[in-house]
Amino acid sequence: MKPGGQLVLSFVEKESMKSMPFTAFGFNLFNESDVAALVRKAGSEPVKTLEKSDETISANGDEITRTYIILSSIRRRVI
Repeated sequence: MKPGGQLVLSFVEKESMKSMPFTAFGFNLFNESDVAALVRKAGSEPVKTLEKSDETISANGDEITRTYIILSSIRRRVI
């Protein structure tokens, strides 16, 4: 990505993902600070983060609250 380019990531938060049974099979789970650190390591800077949640039905039929993060970043440098 060129300097000044924008990246927007959306992911379900680590604690919410832990309650989903399929994540026991080879998933890496992340929280907001984990993803922000990875974005910085890749040469971008997080500029805005939103935390949202919604209600959904799990695979086994239980109603769960799922928290997800939307993180915007700007490419600062080429690595």
